[in-house]
Amino acid sequence: MKNVLPCRFGLATLSVAAVLSACGAGSNGYPSSEDVKAWHTKTASNGYFKLQTVEITDLDCTTPSRKEMEQLTRAAAFMGSKAEEAIKGAVKCSYTVNASFSGVDKPFLKTQGYEVNGLKLTRQGFMRVPKGDSYEWQGSTRRLPKTPG
Repeated sequence: MKNVLPCRFGLATLSVAAVLSACGAGSNGYPSSEDVKAWHTKTASNGYFKLQTVEITDLDCTTPSRKEMEQLTRAAAFMGSKAEEAIKGAVKCSYTVNASFSGVDKPFLKTQGYEVNGLKLTRQGFMRVPKGDSYEWQGSTRRLPKTPG
C-alpha cells in the first residue's frame, strides 16, 4: 500500500504557493506606503500615547518563504480555516518609520510625548483581509516601539 500523505501535502503546498504567487504581484499584491501608514494610524495609539504623525519610507515587501507558507498553512488548518483564504495576500515587509506621539494629560496619568526617527522595521507581516466588498491590509505590529530593539 502506497503512502499518499506526502503527495497530498506536496499538492497542498503547491496550491498555497500558487495562491501566494498570484497575490504577490500586481496592483493589489503588496501594501502601499499609504496602506502601512493607515494600519499604524489605526493601531499605534494607546492609553498612554496618541499618534500625531507617521511617515513610511523605503517600503519593500516580499512573499513569505516556502517554510513560512507551510507554517501559515498548518496554523490555518489548526484554527479551522481554509489555508487558501487564511494566507491570501500574506506578505513580509521592511520599511522605515518616522512618527511623533503626544503624551496624555489626565488627573492621575501624565506622559511626555516622543518621536521615532529612522526606525527600521524588518520582516513585518501584513495580510489582506476582507472588509465589506473590498479588502484592507492589516499588519502584525500594532504599536511602534520608542527605540529600535
